[in-house]
Amino acid sequence: VVNERLQELVRMFKERTEKAKEKLIDPDSSDEESIVPSPPQRSGPPESAHPDGGEKGMKTGSSGGGEGEGEGAGSDAEKDVSGRCCRAKSPRWIRACVHLHFPASIDPFTNLMYVLWMFLVSLAWNWNLWFIPVRWAFPYQTPENIYYWLLIDYLCDLIYILDISVFQPRLQFVQGGDIVCDKKEMRKNYMKTNRFKFDVASLVPLELFYFKTGINPLLRLPRLLKINSFFEFNERLEAILTKAYIYRVI
Repeated sequence: VVNERLQELVRMFKERTEKAKEKLIDPDSSDEESIVPSPPQRSGPPESAHPDGGEKGMKTGSSGGGEGEGEGAGSDAEKDVSGRCCRAKSPRWIRACVHLHFPASIDPFTNLMYVLWMFLVSLAWNWNLWFIPVRWAFPYQTPENIYYWLLIDYLCDLIYILDISVFQPRLQFVQGGDIVCDKKEMRKNYMKTNRFKFDVASLVPLELFYFKTGINPLLRLPRLLKINSFFEFNERLEAILTKAYIYRVI
């Protein structure tokens, strides 16, 4: 709808410019068209007393009023179209979300978005590191709150899956002194590393044994194999911090 309105406005502006060009090229013809010839003056009685004089005056007045009404209607229509176009415009954040796209390649050393993502992966890894032994050794996991524990567990698994399938295959790497940004090459490079093997092993679905043994948190111990992400986050964070020693002490 917005595109149609804009095209209509462009067409109207073109018509205006054409009329302005015609007036500039041949001003005499435009003046002759706009000027209504006055009737010749006579020495007899005034024209208003003539029986046809009133009709002529009414005709000229009606024609002038019609032209004025036509111009007024055209300007109102233009205002209406422009007002609709302004109302149809979406907010800036919606247009930004529409044009937002995921990068084809990621620089792991300078991309702040990747550092934030690694922080999220580190949170998921720390959840498994701390709460798997806590839930196994202490009676914090009860039948009343078991669904909340499972919900966060599977949310952490979703973060692991997104990291393996979306972020890691898009990491740039250096080969022969050149930065490689090709999708296939980046995916192959990630699949050749030991990190890929550990990442896949960390998602081994031992939770299927829940049906036999019950919900035992120790079956989620393979999630701790994603420890490389935790150390990588520390390295990336220290690289962008101005006072990295404070983070190291913490």
